Amino acid sequence: RILIHVDDINDNAPQFTQSSYFVKIPENQPSGSRVLRVVAKDRDLNPELLYHFLDAETETLPFRVDVASGWITVAGKVDREETDRYEITVVVTDGKTNRTSNTTCLVTILIEDVNDNPPVIENQNLDIFVRADVAEGDLLHVIDAHDADQQDQKLNSF
Repeated sequence: RILIHVDDINDNAPQFTQSSYFVKIPENQPSGSRVLRVVAKDRDLNPELLYHFLDAETETLPFRVDVASGWITVAGKVDREETDRYEITVVVTDGKTNRTSNTTCLVTILIEDVNDNPPVIENQNLDIFVRADVAEGDLLHVIDAHDADQQDQKLNSF
């Protein structure tokens, strides 16, 4: 009787279960909030999948990816008035291969607006003179105001 053992060599690159991911989150999420999880599979036996952002992007992102689980979480200030969309390249490697066998996917995070900015009146120091014969409903003066929040751009009324 002859017994032959076949060892699995690490000859398959990991593959993401989706080629891209898209998620919407409200701005002002606290640090540590989960955004989404990227998932990859590897056909080799007992892979050690490791996730990271493309090196060039990590310094400026308010997000982090857990190296072992693929969970992307908030790690800084997320403000729609500063940035309304993030496109992040996530890399998965099989830890047994010295990062030579890797795959990437694109994660798009759309930041939804929250009403977190008060309206600002531009012309605050005004003297307005009203004639004695003005009728109810007549226009007296136009006040210029703006609001950085997306939904409030056209809703300012006084």
